[in-house]
Amino acid sequence: MKTQGILQNRYRLESVLGQGGMGTVYLAKDMRLDDRLCVVKELRDDFYRDEDKQRALNFFDREARTLARLKHGNIVAVSDYFSEDGMYFLVMEYVDGENLHNIMQKREGQPFEENQVVSWSIQICEVLSYLHAQMPPVIYRDLKPSNIMINTEGQLKLVDFGIARKVESDDDNTRVVSAGYSPPEQYWGGATVQSDIYSLGATMYFLLTGKDPEPLKSCAPRELNEDVTDSVDEIVAKCMSQDINQRYATASELREELLHQDYEREPDNVKSWFTRNVAYVLFIVAVALVFIGWEPIVNSFKTEPKKAVQNPLSSAKAPDDPTYADPLLGGTAPQKNFAIQITDERSLTDPTARPAESNKKGFKLF
Repeated sequence: MKTQGILQNRYRLESVLGQGGMGTVYLAKDMRLDDRLCVVKELRDDFYRDEDKQRALNFFDREARTLARLKHGNIVAVSDYFSEDGMYFLVMEYVDGENLHNIMQKREGQPFEENQVVSWSIQICEVLSYLHAQMPPVIYRDLKPSNIMINTEGQLKLVDFGIARKVESDDDNTRVVSAGYSPPEQYWGGATVQSDIYSLGATMYFLLTGKDPEPLKSCAPRELNEDVTDSVDEIVAKCMSQDINQRYATASELREELLHQDYEREPDNVKSWFTRNVAYVLFIVAVALVFIGWEPIVNSFKTEPKKAVQNPLSSAKAPDDPTYADPLLGGTAPQKNFAIQITDERSLTDPTARPAESNKKGFKLF
């Protein structure tokens, strides 16, 4: 295992990102492309038996060739493959994010919201549909939370295609399994497109419960998480059926089933504040009622009856009334009384009326 150095006079190793059964993964910089970040995967060389080393090399070579011909936004891209000093290396796209297994650990096993799980599962179905549509179809065979990356923009990426294989490949159907996530047929090397569907159901179970599914058992997430709806619970159980003929036939069929869920699939981080804090909101309302009571709130909704408005013209005295006295003509108007006269150029025929200031309709006080 290298911890530092430069490979092919191009890739400068920066740090170790992780280690697995097949080798070590490094964060590196591509010096030919302005130090762009990339991932360098190194095949381990400490196998005890030559056949084990050859088997690992076959997987490594298969991963490089498989990724080289796959072009999909949810599949990590490969850019280079080489050997140096007897070691084998694979250069891939760097995904700035974390895998779902690590994210769950940081959540201390707290299940994800069902709508988020369904949203991710739809994306995975689209990737599987793409893989299974290749000629011949590509079986992923290792779908599990640790192989699903979520980048900083929320995009999902599948990584680690080391045991992916073509359905019609002539090489051996190697029995490589992940306990809880691999279907029964994969234990004897008989993986099909429906094997990936089983693994997706197992992954959904993990995300909905925070627990790994039991190996070789059809699991129902609702048994551990009562917030899971009946429809999604049934989808997971069907995906994980031990009978391959009882599962969804294709990833597209499963995707359509997920799309027909009767709720909006909001991301977990944009769920409404009120929904997350409904108990707190109700508590504040209750406290407010204790202090101010119901009466002010009820009264705020009451409306005063409308009072009749008297037309001022109905009580005003006309200029020809005997009791009327025009102050401008030396008369005395009654104290605290006034009249409003509507003037209009069409009504200025009374010689006792004063000329209007404007030919527009208006109001004049007397």
